[in-house]
Amino acid sequence: KDKDKELLKALHTLHLNTSSSSKKIIPTRKFKSTDKSKRVQRHSTLQNLKRQNPHYTSILSSRKQLPAYSYAPQICHTISTNTITILSGDTGCGKSTQVPQFLLDDPNIGPTANIIVTQPRRFSAISLAERVAYERCENVGGTIGYNVRLDNNFSKDTQCLFVTPGVLLRKFRSSGEGENEVLKDVTHIILDEIHERDRYTDFLMIALRDLISSGAKVDLKVILMSATIQTHELMKYWSGVGIQNIPSSMPDQEDLLLLEEETPTIALPKKNVDDLEEEEKIFLPPAEISIPGRTYPVQEFFLEDILSMTQYISHHTTTQQTDMQRMEDELSSLIQTKQEQALIQSWSHKPSSSNRRSKKKQSATPIISIGNSHSLTCIMCGKSNFKSPEELGTHVALCDGGGGGISMEELEEKVRNVDPNAIMGFDDARGNEEEEEDYEDYDLHDNDKQEDDDDDDDDIPGLAMGKWDGESPFGVADNIPQLISSSKTTLTEEEMLLQYQTMHDDEQIDNTLLLELLKYIVQSSYGDGAVLIFFPGWQEITEFQMMLESTPPFHNVAEYNLFVLHSGVPSKDQRKVFQRCKGGARKIVLATNIAETSVTIDDVAFVVDTGRAKEKNYDPHLKTSTLQPVWVSQASAKQRKGRAGRTKAGVCFHLFSRRRHSSLRLFTESELLRTPLEELCLQCKKLDLASGGPEDADGIPAFLAKALTPPHPKAVSNALELLVELGAMDSETNELTDLGQCLSILSLEPRVGKMVIWSHLLGCAKAASSMAVAMSYKSPFVLPPASMRRAADSAKVELSDRSESDQITILNVLKFRDKVHKSGRQNSFFNFCRSNFLSPPTMQMISDLRKNVSRELLSLGFPSPTDSGYHNRNGDSNPAFLQAVIAAGLYPNVASRMQGEANFSTMTNRKAKVHISSLNSCKGQPLSSKCQVPKGEIEFIIFGEMVRGVASFTMNQTTHLVSALPLLLLCGELRVRPARMSINKNNDDGGDAGDEVIPDKAVLSVDDWIVFLCDREIAAALVVLRKRLDSAFRHIVSKTSSGLDVLSDAEKDSVNTLGIMLKSAHRAAPVR
Repeated sequence: KDKDKELLKALHTLHLNTSSSSKKIIPTRKFKSTDKSKRVQRHSTLQNLKRQNPHYTSILSSRKQLPAYSYAPQICHTISTNTITILSGDTGCGKSTQVPQFLLDDPNIGPTANIIVTQPRRFSAISLAERVAYERCENVGGTIGYNVRLDNNFSKDTQCLFVTPGVLLRKFRSSGEGENEVLKDVTHIILDEIHERDRYTDFLMIALRDLISSGAKVDLKVILMSATIQTHELMKYWSGVGIQNIPSSMPDQEDLLLLEEETPTIALPKKNVDDLEEEEKIFLPPAEISIPGRTYPVQEFFLEDILSMTQYISHHTTTQQTDMQRMEDELSSLIQTKQEQALIQSWSHKPSSSNRRSKKKQSATPIISIGNSHSLTCIMCGKSNFKSPEELGTHVALCDGGGGGISMEELEEKVRNVDPNAIMGFDDARGNEEEEEDYEDYDLHDNDKQEDDDDDDDDIPGLAMGKWDGESPFGVADNIPQLISSSKTTLTEEEMLLQYQTMHDDEQIDNTLLLELLKYIVQSSYGDGAVLIFFPGWQEITEFQMMLESTPPFHNVAEYNLFVLHSGVPSKDQRKVFQRCKGGARKIVLATNIAETSVTIDDVAFVVDTGRAKEKNYDPHLKTSTLQPVWVSQASAKQRKGRAGRTKAGVCFHLFSRRRHSSLRLFTESELLRTPLEELCLQCKKLDLASGGPEDADGIPAFLAKALTPPHPKAVSNALELLVELGAMDSETNELTDLGQCLSILSLEPRVGKMVIWSHLLGCAKAASSMAVAMSYKSPFVLPPASMRRAADSAKVELSDRSESDQITILNVLKFRDKVHKSGRQNSFFNFCRSNFLSPPTMQMISDLRKNVSRELLSLGFPSPTDSGYHNRNGDSNPAFLQAVIAAGLYPNVASRMQGEANFSTMTNRKAKVHISSLNSCKGQPLSSKCQVPKGEIEFIIFGEMVRGVASFTMNQTTHLVSALPLLLLCGELRVRPARMSINKNNDDGGDAGDEVIPDKAVLSVDDWIVFLCDREIAAALVVLRKRLDSAFRHIVSKTSSGLDVLSDAEKDSVNTLGIMLKSAHRAAPVR
């Protein structure tokens, strides 16, 4: 204890205090040259004190067991003498926690080190900072800190800061002289887990590569780390960027240190890079270091092994054997009947020998040749010597030809009336007709936006024969008849695998098999240890959690503790997963890929890899996105395997076959290829990284083309076009407008950010900011099991309060949450969430994100959304203004339809339906059925995103627009022209066609798409009103702190007139 007090006293003396800070900027450290010697002395004193501390020496002995520790001298030397270092280390080697400490502890680097470490997820950044601080006998906020979205803990004395790439990107500012303010005193940037290829990390690599290549920051050291790294591509990408110091006179042989044969690194006398002459600067490829993993072995099993271990097939086959035998008997009877009918038909016609040959081609050839009872032959493949008609019948049902027999087309014609589901043991694919009618489009729509959201697969219902990963064209092996034969009593692993794949769609997670595997693990002789199970999203986690909590022995909390790791779970709850269970209970962790990298749960001995993850993709040609479960890459599978065996030998179970594993992609594609690029394009301009126009060499397209994996040019042009349409960017120079400058600060998608800014003019800022945050995160509604879908839909409809709006529905939930939290009844809100199929962690995250957006608006000069004032004069419950602000922000995401139409038409003439996750898809909602508006009228809908399904396009985050006024007055480009009517110039039928102007009428059009006919006087008034509203919006954006005072009297009148018109139009709308 005395040593601990002495250490803390030394920390205070050296101004390395452990108090947290609420500062919102990344700390910089400015060292004077005269101060360097003092810092070196203080650093040495602190290190000596630490070594005398028993607690520190105990932790240090544990650190020495990590493979990375023995590489510390090599790592520090290589980083010191090279600008770029690529460090690959197997999972568990300790690179994420140890490399920053090696630099801090090095006597030549540590005294003046200012290190920034990026982690792809906020949870990883926080947990790693806490772990590193613990290993250094410090509290977070002193030497070690973190800064992530919604949370930070650092001080002016922080020397190692863990951040997410997005946070570092937003702090990446340039001063007037072109010198980066944040990076000015940063000595090292460590980009960890770069194999995940998130868009911010790839963007940072472009920026850092340009920064170093330009010579503006030659003393900055960049370290790229990952367990599964594409070394060749990275070496090529960074080649010629880094500077390696070579002395003017070569040192003696004993002073040389060759680390790699391909790229020798030379130990140098101490010399500052800035002091080198040009001839002493040599640009070489990056240095490379590879660290082996921990010595604890991890045993690996795949699906075929798991089926054998659990005897899953035999257990389930026993219960199905009676049905299988019945179906085989029915099949044999059916085939025998067809044989008899064919014989009778043959004998009844008795064709003559002269025309028998021609008749043979026209008549139906029997599927089975029965020359005699002892010679049963399949004429499709030629196989014979079957022991019984039943065995031959089973073979015929599954035969895919392959011989000199009839074609598959002929076979399909002959057996078109045979139900393949009955043959293969599937349930009736049609199911309950009433239920199918209610949910027939679910498979087309069930996608969503965010990484860890609750989505079902986007698959066509029915059979999934073609998804088997084998070689048969049917997805069924030729020896399946032998597998399903009742006389077969033992099965090989391969046979069990093939039989399992005929009965189960491996695109779906088999929770029953997963439960059997978990029982096998806890009952096996492997011993104790926590179990970590990887799922694609929250929905899958919730389903399996409910199964565990109702299944012995896992429902016993004294024996088993369940934990969830998901991006929607608050940080304080996520930290509990690192604590050891009390009373000898066993830990079971249900996680998404958040636990795949950097996070170390040291008591995990077993990993179950379902092989699935949520991945977002973007089609630049269709301008649509998808988020659905996909197979992980081999690199991700390796990462998941590496989560086991941290403290002892581990076991990894993959719920997919070896063949499937070999066919997986090697690495995950860059997120730059899979997401829209509007936000990054804004940051290019905001950070002055691409100052030119769209065709210039220093423009945004040219900058993004320098990525490790460049995005599609069409994706870049789509982003620029959208920003121009929003009014955020000049079309010729790509320079940001006042609106663009605001949008680049807000951590919201540009369209949603524009919605928030419009809300200040419309007087509903508090409601708009809440809806915007909810749209930018993910839906808080949990997708229920099929049996509870109607109850979930009913709950959602009730919460909507007849608004026909997803955004307003979530706003209603947030208002209720604020009300109960203000009264101190938090528990009642959790019960409310459970009864309404809401995720409490997601609601908590949305609520926290509102505070972040409030801070950003304040930094822009806008008032806080929660304050009273001009920006909230119309309240947060007026649907007329809420619909108007949603339309103003999300346009051109508008669709329409007319009487009798079921689908909607978009601006691009694309037909679309409402997404299943939307309130407006619920049964009984007006937008879920055919349009019922009067003939000649149009029904409008606003949507957040267009999603591509299997057979159609769907719209999520939808709002029904009661009136078209918001489209005319707040959206697109309004044009007016005289109204004309087609006529014939002559009365005769053969007269020439022409048109003439309709008196006192005019046509208003929004972007030449939405067209309205009205009186000329009304059209003129609307045009004038529109111009004044556009002017008012520009003034509000240009002088954010002035509010309505910046507007002229005419503009103020226009804003008031707009409010009157919106309320009148909403009152006049018919009740639906």
